[in-house]
Amino acid sequence: MTELVAIDWGTSSFRLYILDSHGNITEKHVTDEGIMAVEGRQYGQVLKRNLEEMKIGGDLPIICSGMITSKNGWFETEYVPCPATAGDIAANLACFETTDFGRIHFVPGVKQLEPQPDIMRGEETQLLGLTSQARQVIILPGTHSKWVTVENETILEFTTFMTGDLYNALTSNTILQAVKRTEWSEEDFRAGVWEGAARIRCGNGLLAGLFQTRVKSILELDGRAASASYLSGFLIGTEIGEAGKTGFSTSDNLLIAGGDTLTRYYRTALAELGIKSKPAPADSAAYGLFRIARLKKLIG
Repeated sequence: MTELVAIDWGTSSFRLYILDSHGNITEKHVTDEGIMAVEGRQYGQVLKRNLEEMKIGGDLPIICSGMITSKNGWFETEYVPCPATAGDIAANLACFETTDFGRIHFVPGVKQLEPQPDIMRGEETQLLGLTSQARQVIILPGTHSKWVTVENETILEFTTFMTGDLYNALTSNTILQAVKRTEWSEEDFRAGVWEGAARIRCGNGLLAGLFQTRVKSILELDGRAASASYLSGFLIGTEIGEAGKTGFSTSDNLLIAGGDTLTRYYRTALAELGIKSKPAPADSAAYGLFRIARLKKLIG
């Protein structure tokens, strides 16, 4: 029996899930209608059209998470302080009354003040679809990659790294736009990973290392440094090194919760540094939303 409409609505993508009373995904609908693609903030029209395409009526409870709950989204929610449990997040759901769909529930983000300030919005639902009783580090790679420590189904601590954002900026607006975006080279990527992580271990900085990447190419000291694969590896290796310095444990299997390509890159990078990892199950945000909805008693 259909029970819930769960929506993971990010900056660049719209993911709509239909779940039954057991929390199984019965239908999934994905488009590129992230909040940045919705003209005039007509979010209700986008949701209505997608529900009609799936032939889903408007009488089911609807729960949304992601950037749709940000200042630029449909309805801004507050942040729950870290450490945060599923119960904390469910207790702070925000409601918005609509003409077409009745009451829609929006998931709050999570904020951290110590040991350093940080925020997440959307990732909390992914984490709640993955967390277990055991202590574990979960990596959520992306434009703003996050490393999160969870234990007893609680988000304990996290750090965000602007790895993907920096890669895009460097290859679009700096001297490193000269890197060759040719076919992916795992050899170049692994070399970059090793160099990035080694610099952090030795206490050397990222900024000088980025310029030296270009120097190695100009002076023909290392042909691998001229490729985008090397730069990607360098940044991910730096991220891994910084995460270790920040205090994230890499002694146990890390869980990578991302798309197929990014998960493969991160697992390759971690393996190059002797760190074990495994991929997370897909669609964890849907399961997290189902869990929140049940705790809030939106569903039976």
